[in-house]
Amino acid sequence: LAAGIGLDFNSILLDSTPIMPRPNSFVRFTRAYLADHNGQLFNRIVPIRLHQFLVALKWKIGCIYVRLKHRMRTRFKMRNQSNEIREKLDEWEATVARDAMHGNYDSIIEIAMDKVFNRSEPKNCIFLRNPSDKYIDPNDISIAMESARKHGNSVVDVATTQPHIQTLFRRPNLIFSALERTKK
Repeated sequence: LAAGIGLDFNSILLDSTPIMPRPNSFVRFTRAYLADHNGQLFNRIVPIRLHQFLVALKWKIGCIYVRLKHRMRTRFKMRNQSNEIREKLDEWEATVARDAMHGNYDSIIEIAMDKVFNRSEPKNCIFLRNPSDKYIDPNDISIAMESARKHGNSVVDVATTQPHIQTLFRRPNLIFSALERTKK
């Protein structure tokens, strides 16, 4: 979408997604992944609050670096991008990088959701998820569903008992029946 490549579709399938751009969501996913892939020791040693703090700190440092680099390149005219790309970088630096640096993840989530769901024609959004999926924060799914509806998209919520992202392969008929429900 950001690359400017035109995509045309009338349904979007969100399988065990989204993971919102905020440290708590990333930490939840990381800790679930570690628990499933022999990383239990890390989860026992590093408390969740410390883990969240470290991720937020890493993001803050990364944003400071990006903003400083952007300002230096701008100040010393070291940018060789086209005007269109330069304007997008300026906007990104002035909004997303700044907000992440200050821990304002709600505005970043709103920008991300607008990019996905604010299309010229409303689409059908199928949320395929396991309500007890330890990888995904239920609040993230609620935010995404609300945003999809806000932008005029129809929302189909398909609950499954399959483990994270495995429904697509183990129960594909759920997806086909959800697609049929969007046609009604």
